[in-house]
Amino acid sequence: MRKELLADVLLSMRMNKGRIRLTGFSIAWGIFILILLIGAGRGLVNGMERIYGSNVNATVKVTTGTTSLPWNGYGKDRKIWIEEKDAALLGEKLAKYVEHAIPIKAMRNVEIACGKEHVMRTVNGTSTKFMEAMDARIVAGRSIDALDMNMARSVCVISLTTVKALLKTSRAEDAIGMTVKLADRPFTIVGVYKPTKQYVAQNDVFAPVTTITQLFVHDNRLTAIWLKMKKLKDCEENATFTSALKHILANARNFSPRDPSALLIFNMYDEYLVTMDTLHSIQSFVWIVGFATLLGGVVGVSNIMLITVRERTREFGVMRALGCHKSYIFLLVTIEALIISFLSGMVGMLCGLGCLKAFGDIAEMAAGDGTLVFVNPNVPFYTTLTITAIIIIAGVIAGYIPARQAGKMKIVDALVFTK
Repeated sequence: MRKELLADVLLSMRMNKGRIRLTGFSIAWGIFILILLIGAGRGLVNGMERIYGSNVNATVKVTTGTTSLPWNGYGKDRKIWIEEKDAALLGEKLAKYVEHAIPIKAMRNVEIACGKEHVMRTVNGTSTKFMEAMDARIVAGRSIDALDMNMARSVCVISLTTVKALLKTSRAEDAIGMTVKLADRPFTIVGVYKPTKQYVAQNDVFAPVTTITQLFVHDNRLTAIWLKMKKLKDCEENATFTSALKHILANARNFSPRDPSALLIFNMYDEYLVTMDTLHSIQSFVWIVGFATLLGGVVGVSNIMLITVRERTREFGVMRALGCHKSYIFLLVTIEALIISFLSGMVGMLCGLGCLKAFGDIAEMAAGDGTLVFVNPNVPFYTTLTITAIIIIAGVIAGYIPARQAGKMKIVDALVFTK
């Protein structure tokens, strides 16, 4: 009985290849699209988690602009500057929130040369804690130390990407001790770094801020102050910290703490909140679109199965006339629907997962050593099973209702049935 039933199911499927392809495509396409949408959403979330890391409020960058409000006798449109002493002041006054306050003196578009090779890079004068604060991993050599700062040594730390560009090697160790020229000034490479998060520019060169001041800039003005933060509890504490920061620098540099353009604060925690809010909106949209696609697939499967059973009504009548029990016809249609739904669902799921893997690999290759915002797009196993189960159940239900009707139909009515 079981072998005969399976043989009849397979024979029916071979005789109706066009219908099966249409039905199967409808199922496979619905699952394929849904998996792509869900996986893409997870890829973006994974990318943001990699960029920000587990401690999203780890760093705050402070730069200055131009005043837009008059203050204490000063007019507006006044350029505000920060100096090395302001970094020390913030480290002292904000010790509750800040581990390190790090000065940055940036020189952009500086030629870095080694032999015949040269590249253009941003050179940052900084202090001993910068690499730690920026979560950059030293892969060879060392970071800038206190002796480098005190003696204003001509040493630098460069990125692994710069090593590859200048020295044509991927071995970071080969760069240690070599001399490169920064704007025609000789500097010894003492360290090579590779960022472990995406905060740090991939190609910047770092040197002691004292050296940069002595050789190039000749004043104490800074481009920015980076703050290595302690863990903030919540948004309220983050707002309290930001307010305190504004008031300290406003008093030190004589501008209104409410001036929106005098002080520019790049807070990773604020950016994280905005980014995650956007991603949550995108994910909600993805689920809506995915559910609509899935619902369309379910409706399509149901309609096709209803039409199929209707077209085979006379066939079922002949089978009944030859002695087939109505339960046999019921199982015939139901099992056929189950096989088509299951196989098509698996094809759609595997194609979707395969495309997600390919998209992830392409995104990683395209990013190279740069910022990767689309990471490991995947769909949890339980989600794929749930989606496939829904389609299978929908297919079985779609076959069950008309199969039950066909099984109940009188033999004479089935034989004289016309489409």
